[in-house]
Amino acid sequence: MKHMWQALLLCALLVMTTGLVYAANEPVSWVHNTTGVEREPCLVGNVLYFVKDYDIYQSVWDGADWSVPVPVPGAVNTLQNEINPHVVKNGTVMYFGRYDPVTNYDFYRSEWDPVKQEWGEPVLVAEWSTPDQEWDVWVNEDETVAYVTNKIGYGGVAPIGGRDLWKSVKQDGKWSTPVNLGAPINTSGDEWHVFVDKDGRIYFESNREGTLGNFDIWVAETEQGPVSNLTIMNSSAGERGFTMNDEFMIVAGDRRPGGPGSYDLFILPLK
Repeated sequence: MKHMWQALLLCALLVMTTGLVYAANEPVSWVHNTTGVEREPCLVGNVLYFVKDYDIYQSVWDGADWSVPVPVPGAVNTLQNEINPHVVKNGTVMYFGRYDPVTNYDFYRSEWDPVKQEWGEPVLVAEWSTPDQEWDVWVNEDETVAYVTNKIGYGGVAPIGGRDLWKSVKQDGKWSTPVNLGAPINTSGDEWHVFVDKDGRIYFESNREGTLGNFDIWVAETEQGPVSNLTIMNSSAGERGFTMNDEFMIVAGDRRPGGPGSYDLFILPLK
């Protein structure tokens, strides 16, 4: 009874602060999870892009069911690992990470070819790519603002923690050197995946003080805070990536109970 009232109170608080109404008390395992890896979701309209066994896949919501996932067509997927898709410009531009044996993960950009109906040859985003690990990227719809996560920093500035969130803006057609967001978003811990909703709230994963599992999804109202734990999506396991639209919130769970694999997607319907 105590836990039920805590859940109801949490839902009420979230509705007051975000305007969202939840159709369930907690996210459930996605219908297409497997014993492999499903992680790093990105919802764009009715299309869910995600990473499956370190290639980028997509599944389409038809209003009742999710289609069987298939690899995205074209030149995005290779024998190397591809991670963290983010699609903008009305579904015509994809940013993502790709592994390089020398520089670890770097960021790439690919454009949709409407004639061939496939993604074109990706181009390295040099302004965001360093000799060490880049991980996640979020870009706004008109490609003028980006948030990235990185291991060693940019422009001679070291991270505050192990991995931080950084901001880059496009100036005269070129991306600026990313700038560290600083506190309260970055901490002495690790901040990884990043997502920004239509109202400008910044969602990210962190292992900062107050985390329920080994990583949780946190949300900042602005770059200056305040920051709070998105408790309804988190568990005693690890939550490692988040996305949402007007219909769903989706989180990737690291060995989260209820999922069949090591990484699985968990979905929370919104009313």
